[in-house]
Formats: sequence, structure tokens, C-alpha cells
Amino acid sequence: MPDKSLNRSREKATQLALLACLACTVPIGMVAIANDMTPWVLIPLSMALPLVGFCIRRLDQGIGRIAVGLALVGQVMLLTTAMAAHPWQLGVHLYFFAALAATAALVDLRALIIAAAAIALHHILATVAMPALIYGSTIADPWLLLQRTLIHVSAVVINVAWLGAAIHVRTRLVNAAVKDKAKIEAANAELLGKGDGDILIEAQARAAIPSWFFAGMLELFSSQGTSIGLVALLILYTKRRE
Repeated sequence: MPDKSLNRSREKATQLALLACLACTVPIGMVAIANDMTPWVLIPLSMALPLVGFCIRRLDQGIGRIAVGLALVGQVMLLTTAMAAHPWQLGVHLYFFAALAATAALVDLRALIIAAAAIALHHILATVAMPALIYGSTIADPWLLLQRTLIHVSAVVINVAWLGAAIHVRTRLVNAAVKDKAKIEAANAELLGKGDGDILIEAQARAAIPSWFFAGMLELFSSQGTSIGLVALLILYTKRRE
């Protein structure tokens, strides 16, 4: 079971993701107004996404992370729609990868996979129904549009595969650390239960010995201290012979 530090990291990342999702309403509203793309529809939808994610997170943290991931990619979908017929519309697709990276920071493989599935579904449906809202293209050949969609979806799959591997490795390391900590605590409890706990007490007592004692012992057994001692003994021996 993940430890408290991982849960705290997830909660902090979720809070930051919600703030970023809320901040997305500003550029979406500005672009929708400037491009005259139904701002009275896109702005309320953009404001609703972080609100829904926040409410679901209050009910259940696990499902809340999924909702926050969907809200992040949903904001990019709205931004892509607001940029319809604009020369930079295709460039906005890069923000899908930014949204996936932010979702990966939640350290929840389910949220990442579902967010990626939402992106793929959005691309496929928009390609079939309204390609101008996603590509701003006037290409009439559906096969060419499908090829473009396959390229985008394949890039999303590759990105999610690597991000998912990073999440898997991190959770495995955390779980291994939790198990190791439990084994150490069990071993300590076993030592104390058998009466061998005096080893721990002696170690603490050694740690309480004054530092000057260790300094003196070190000086005594150092090469310089030994040399001085040998010279002193030699002088005493010579005086006795005289």
C-alpha cells in the first residue's frame, strides 16, 4: 500500500493541476472572443471543468485524480476548438502532451490512461464529424484525415507508454521501500522481544560518550601521537641507564 509521502505528493500535484486547469479559462476565453468562436459556450464549459474536478475529488480522491486528468485534456480540447480556422490551430495540439505530463504528475496510471483515451476518442470523433474544429483543414478526403489522426494518436500512445512506465517504476520503488521499512521494524521488535534489545541500548550509550574521549583515543593511536610516545619512552629509558 502506498505510504503517506506518496499520498501527500499526489494531493499536492492534484491541487496544482486544478489551479492550472482553472487558469486555462483565461486564454480560452481570450482566444474564443478574439476568434469569434462562440465564447458564451466555450467560457462556461471551461469554467465548469475545474469545478467538476474539484467536486469529484472531494468525494473520492482516486476518482478525483481521473476527473482532474480529464479536465486538463478537456481544456485543451476547448482551446483547440477556440482556435478553429486559425493558422496556429495545429500547434495547439502540443498542449495535449503538456496535459498528459501534468496528469502523470498525479502518479495514477488509471488517470493517465483514461486521459489518453479521451484524447484519442476526441480526435477520432472530430475527424469524422467536424475536422475543421480540430485540424482547421479543408481536406475533403476522409482517408487523408484519418491518416493524420492515426499519426496524432500514435504519438499520444508512445508518450503515455513512457509516462506510464515512469509511474509504474515509482510506485514499485515506493512499495518496496514500505516493505523494507516493515521488515526492519519487525526485526527490531523481534530483537527487543528476545532480550537482545540491549544491543540497541548499548549503541545509544556509545553515541552518548563525550566527543573528547574519541578525540583523545584518536590522538593516542595516530601516527604522530605514537611517535611522541615512543620518543618520551626512549628519553626515560636513557635517563635511567645514566
